[in-house]
Amino acid sequence: MYLTVCFRKLLRAPLFWVGAAGSAVICLFTGVYRNPVTQDSETVLYVLTHYTQTAMQQDVQLCADLVFRSGIGSWLPMFMPVIVSMAAVGIRLDEQNSGVWRFAEPRTDRQRYHLGTALFFLLAGGLTLLLGYALYGAVIFACFPHISDYPAEQSGQILMSLFSPESIMSRVYQAGGTALTSAVQLFEIFLYGASGAVASLLLVSFIRNPYVVICTPFFLKYALNGICNKLFAVSAEQQIAAFDKAANILTPESLLLICSYPQNMTWVLTLHAAVMLGAAVLYCVIRNRRERDEG
Repeated sequence: MYLTVCFRKLLRAPLFWVGAAGSAVICLFTGVYRNPVTQDSETVLYVLTHYTQTAMQQDVQLCADLVFRSGIGSWLPMFMPVIVSMAAVGIRLDEQNSGVWRFAEPRTDRQRYHLGTALFFLLAGGLTLLLGYALYGAVIFACFPHISDYPAEQSGQILMSLFSPESIMSRVYQAGGTALTSAVQLFEIFLYGASGAVASLLLVSFIRNPYVVICTPFFLKYALNGICNKLFAVSAEQQIAAFDKAANILTPESLLLICSYPQNMTWVLTLHAAVMLGAAVLYCVIRNRRERDEG
C-alpha cells in the first residue's frame, strides 16, 4: 500500500519528469557519429538538422539501431546519479522533515515500511532513466533509417557493431528483431538506473539536506570511474588480465553491456544485486536506530 502511494507521488512530482526529460535531452546532445571527412563528433541534433534521409542511408553508422545504442555516450553516465535520485529524494525528505512518516509508518510493521521505501528508491531510479531513454529512442527510430533500409551486407556490419555473434543479444535479435533488442536494452537501462540510486538511498537514511544527498553520489561515481580507469591502464601496460576483468565488473556501465558482451554477466549481476540488497538492509537498520533515538 505504501509503495503504491509513493508511486502516485512520483508521477505527480515535477522532478521525476524533469529527470526523465533531462536524460533524453542529454542523449540528444551526445556525439553519435564521427564525420569521415572532418573527423568531428556530431550529435543527434546536428545530424537531424544537417543530413537528409538519403544521406543517412549512405552511411551504416547512422542506422537507428546504432544511434539508439550510442545515446549512452559519456554525458548520461556522468549525470546519472543526480538524475535518478532527484524525485525520490525529494519525496522521502518531504515526509521525513514534515514528520508525516510518523503517521505513514505502521508501528507494528516498521520493517515493511522501510523496505518499501528502499524498493521505491531503486524502482524510481530505474523508471526515471527508462522513461528518458525511451523518449530518446522514440525520436531516434522515428527520424533515422532502420536496419532494413540498408543492404544485407551492411546489416551484418551493424549487428557486429551492436553485439558479438555469440552474445545473448544476438539470439534475441534472431528471435524478435529490432523491437525485442530495443526492449532488452531498455531493461539494461532500467537496471543501470536502479543501481545508480543506491548511494542516495543510503545517504537519505541519515542526511536531511537534499543537495548533499543528490550531489554526493555524483562525486562517488566519479571516484569509482577513476579507480576503474586506473585498473584498465595498469592492465594495458602490464598485461594483467585480472585487473581488466575487475575493472569491467566494477564499472557501473557494465550493466549496459550484460546481454551484448556477457563474458562477465554472472559476476556483474551478482555484484549489483548484492549491492542493492545490502543497501536496502542497511537503510532499514539505520532508519530503525535513528527513529529509536528520535523517540
